Amino acid sequence: MTEARETTVRAYAVQARASAYACANIAMLRLKRNRSYTGNENISVDKVVCTIAPVVANSNARTVYAQATVSGMSARIQVQIADVDQLFVSSWNEVPPV
Repeated sequence: MTEARETTVRAYAVQARASAYACANIAMLRLKRNRSYTGNENISVDKVVCTIAPVVANSNARTVYAQATVSGMSARIQVQIADVDQLFVSSWNEVPPV
């Protein structure tokens, strides 16, 4: 792979990661405003469409997944909320895309 192509691929990966993080932040804001927020939507972040998967609820805990893809490069974020009432985030990680 040429150096220019490698640089382009890395730029796509960085843009996908940034969009996935922004999408996860949007999901968190929506969850803060509405504890019953269920996700399951596509939104546009900086001209990149990202997906917020259905929010997984377990008692007062929630798990949010957000994924973005830019020119074949994908990034996926998992946010685990231990207490939705306090919006206490117990972990925020990049996980393999699906």
